[in-house]
Amino acid sequence: MKAYIDLNGCGSICYTRLIKALTEYTPNIEIVEDVNNADLIVINVNGRRDKVLRATKEILSKGKSYAIIQHCLRSTKNKNTSDWLDIWKNAKVVWSAYNLKHKLKEDGNDLDFNFYHAPFGVDDRIFYPLNMEKKYLACTTGPSYLSESVREVILAAQQVGGRVAHLGTADIKKDNVDCFTNLRDKEVNELYNKCYFVSGLRRVEGFEFPAAEGLLTGATPILYDAEHYTDWYNALGEFIPETGREQIINDLVELFKKERKEVNKEYILEGKKRFNWEKIVTNFWRSCNG
Repeated sequence: MKAYIDLNGCGSICYTRLIKALTEYTPNIEIVEDVNNADLIVINVNGRRDKVLRATKEILSKGKSYAIIQHCLRSTKNKNTSDWLDIWKNAKVVWSAYNLKHKLKEDGNDLDFNFYHAPFGVDDRIFYPLNMEKKYLACTTGPSYLSESVREVILAAQQVGGRVAHLGTADIKKDNVDCFTNLRDKEVNELYNKCYFVSGLRRVEGFEFPAAEGLLTGATPILYDAEHYTDWYNALGEFIPETGREQIINDLVELFKKERKEVNKEYILEGKKRFNWEKIVTNFWRSCNG
C-alpha cells in the first residue's frame, strides 16, 4: 500500500517528529510524496472540521481511503464528537491520544469506527540521560509567557528560588529565566538533562512531547490531573489540578518544595517502553491495513 501523509496545516516540531516516525517504521507501506500516487491519505487533524470533511469526501470520491490522527477535539471550534462522526466512521482508523470512547459517551454517542488509542512516542536515540549537573528547577516550552501555563511555572519557581529554562521564545524578561530558541536536538537533550522537571501543563487537552522527551532524560514531567495525561504518564509524572492561575502557582510551589521522586533506571526504562515509536507506529499502520 502507498500512503501520503497530509500535515493539514500542522507545522510545529512535534509534527516533524511524528512524520519522521511514520516514515521510518512502515511495515509493508510505501510513503509517497505525491498524493495522487497514494492509496491511503493520513490526515493530521488539529481542528478545521469543515476543511477536513471536504477533504475526506474528495478522497473517497476518488476511490482512495484515509486515516485520521486526531490531535485536538475539545479545544477546537467543534468540541462535540457528533461533529466528527461522519469523518471518523469513514476512516480506515482514527488514532488519538485522547480516549475518544469516553468522549463519545460524554456526548451521548457510541463508538462506531476503528479507534486506535495510543500515545505519541520519543526517539531514545535523541533523548537519553547524560548525568549532567542540574542547573534548572524546570523547563517550560511554548511560543509565549502567557501560554501553556509558562507564567505559572516561572512565578512558582521564583518563589522557591529556582531557575527556569524556557524553550521556544526569547521574549520572556524574568530574572530567573534563561530563554532558548532554534536548538538542535542534541542541545535540547542537554537542556532537559539540566532540569529537575519538564512542564507539560497545557490546558484543556494535549499530549505534550516535551514532557515525554524530558522523561527519557531523567526529568520529571509536570502535568494536569486529566485523563489525557494520566493515561500515559501515570506513576511517571507529577500531577496538579487544572484550576485558576493563583491556585496553580500555589500547587506548583508546594510541588517544588517537597522531596523529589528518585529518577532511576527503571523509571526511564518504563518511559522508553510506553513511548516506543516503533511499536506505536507499527500498530497504527497495521490498523490501516485492517
